[in-house]
Amino acid sequence: MRIMASTDWEARALRLLGVLLLVLFTAWLGIATRPVGLLASFWPANAVLLGLFILHPQLARPEGWIAALAGYVSADLFMGGDLLFSLRLSLVNLAFVASGLLLVRLMPRRFRSLRRPSGLLALFAICLLASGCSALAAVLLGHLVSPRLFATAWEAGASWFSADLTNAVLILPAMLSAPEFFSRLASGRHSRRRDDLWEFAPVVALLVSLMVCVGVGGPASLGIVVPALLWCALSYSLFISALLTLLACVWLFVAVSLGLVPLLDAGNDFARTVALRLGITLFALGPLTVASINQARNRELLALRQRADHDILTGALSRRGFFRRGEGLLRQHRGTATPLVVMMLDLDHFKRVNDRHGHAVGDEVLRSFAGGVRQILRQSDLFGRLGGEEFALVLSGLTEADALGMAERIRSAVARRPLQAGTDHVVATLSIGLAWYAQTPAGTLDELLADADRALYQAKDEGRDRVVMVTLAGRESPELSALPLA
Repeated sequence: MRIMASTDWEARALRLLGVLLLVLFTAWLGIATRPVGLLASFWPANAVLLGLFILHPQLARPEGWIAALAGYVSADLFMGGDLLFSLRLSLVNLAFVASGLLLVRLMPRRFRSLRRPSGLLALFAICLLASGCSALAAVLLGHLVSPRLFATAWEAGASWFSADLTNAVLILPAMLSAPEFFSRLASGRHSRRRDDLWEFAPVVALLVSLMVCVGVGGPASLGIVVPALLWCALSYSLFISALLTLLACVWLFVAVSLGLVPLLDAGNDFARTVALRLGITLFALGPLTVASINQARNRELLALRQRADHDILTGALSRRGFFRRGEGLLRQHRGTATPLVVMMLDLDHFKRVNDRHGHAVGDEVLRSFAGGVRQILRQSDLFGRLGGEEFALVLSGLTEADALGMAERIRSAVARRPLQAGTDHVVATLSIGLAWYAQTPAGTLDELLADADRALYQAKDEGRDRVVMVTLAGRESPELSALPLA
């Protein structure tokens, strides 16, 4: 028990240290990237801390807030600030995080995800209200902070509002969409859609437009970047689009602060800073909205394709989906020495089960059979329902013995899954026709299924509940060698 308690305490201490270091680094980054005498700074600490607390609510405990406060204060002290003044600034920063976190928790659950454009709109509303809370805190503490940084308390509020709003709109979409992106990446569901360099064309266009923006200069130069960002939003996931938008806007912040892109009269630093921040915020909303809508559209299209490609009853591929993916698998391996296996599977006397026990029991037999088959197959194997009680399989890379062994495991698994139908036990049996090719043949999937279908008819003729295999060198070599397996 002591060991477990010690381990738990150490884990909590490490998490708190992580919060402190993250706030310290992001606050220091904001301070360090601010040119001397200019207020157009990029301040990521508040938005990053809010995103962290949203993604990991267990960190938003009293000790987590204390660690965050220590990070803010430490960053300012390292840059030469005094303790009391740093505490005041840190409390204003934490007002944004606290109000934003409260608003997220009060928000209906359906709006908490960025999977829909309404989620992005809700996030923007939260950023707006939380920025207003931090501005109010700055105004209330204006008599304490404004003499050091601003001419009036109103300027303090406007500065905090614009800074927190801009940074939240830029950072939070990338942070909140990152877990789903990396989860899909780890599971292999996120795949590259192209195999050529054209996939990187939107990024190249964005880089070129940023350089042209600096070369052209003036307020209108920001519009040069918009088409490239929209192209990125239409080409990539929400996370990648949000990340590219964040990086592009940070670069614009830096370019304007260094005078590379003069936008407004440099004689009024405060007005220039607030206008720049609000302009960048509205500038970023366009690509983010397009990316969110595009992701929702792609998700709906994927769901429609899934429904079209899969049989509702069994979860196996539909006939259309099976042939589409099967032909793709043949094209992938055609001309290689990869062995190919095609199986036809038929539940014996299935119509008798329907007539005797009813269609509801028949449907349950089909579902049970399909579930048992999927437990045996590999992830790359194709399993489809061609109609009624007739199913098919396409597998690649199996030796003759492995293919026969897998077919026998499938046949045996069906017999071991009896179903209760009232007072009766329903036991289904399975006949399998298997065509094994030493290398991927040149024929169509229909032709290969015909080879397996002939083996299936032989299995039926020999008494059912068995596997019959035919071995072929290819479609050009039709010599058959049947191997029944009782």
